[in-house]
Amino acid sequence: MSASDCRLRTIRPRTGRLPYSVRPSNLRESASEALMPFIVRPARIGDVGAMTRLIEQRREQYEKVQPVFWKRAAGSAATTRWFYKSLLLLARRTLALVADDKGDVLGFLIARQARTPPVYDPGGPTAIIDDFCVARPEDWTAVGGELLRHARKFGRKAGWSQIIVVCGAEDEPKSALLQSTDLAVATTWWRGPA
Repeated sequence: MSASDCRLRTIRPRTGRLPYSVRPSNLRESASEALMPFIVRPARIGDVGAMTRLIEQRREQYEKVQPVFWKRAAGSAATTRWFYKSLLLLARRTLALVADDKGDVLGFLIARQARTPPVYDPGGPTAIIDDFCVARPEDWTAVGGELLRHARKFGRKAGWSQIIVVCGAEDEPKSALLQSTDLAVATTWWRGPA
């Protein structure tokens, strides 16, 4: 892995400490992780195609449940590829991880540090995890759980005060994973015609 693979996914904490960068050496926490059939590592440009396929697959599933809210725009895959490449190359305050099984991307997570509205003070930066997918619904516990655990570890070191994970209302496997953690539902969105 080259230095350029990690340099732009660095988050600069408000505390003035040196930035924490994701590298494989500081993602692995225990010997039990060595037994896992996949590794969690920083996303690379070469992963963008697989990440785009996974998110488009999820969008197709979400669109079936909420055909207006989740309606994909024409060219959504091409737009997503461009967006993901720009995040990996240019974005600051962004963490992008993939679960890799010998070159196959089993899932991915993108966390972006966001500005907290000035009327709230959660005690530090907030990270929004919106693009968070796995290849198969049954992979949420193992693959999704590891991606989320690594993102939270990174966030603690980067000084995030909280994470917000986006999940579609009918995405039961993803919801089950999130409910199995110490995360709590903070808000819900209701939609309908104007």
